[in-house]
Amino acid sequence: MGVVLACFGIGFAIVLLCRHLGQPWLTIPILLGLALAAFIFYIRVLNRLDTIALNHREAIAEELCKT
Repeated sequence: MGVVLACFGIGFAIVLLCRHLGQPWLTIPILLGLALAAFIFYIRVLNRLDTIALNHREAIAEELCKT
């Protein structure tokens, strides 16, 4: 719920700023830039998790195969 509220707050602040500046079209490139930054961050985190999983694959397999 906190993430949703944070996203709403950031989006609302950007819309208000662009309205105040009289440039409503500016909202689109700002939000696209934020989306691109979030996507890059997401990909980097997935790559790190991949590395961690590969380094601990024996322990992971052992835990998953326990009966």
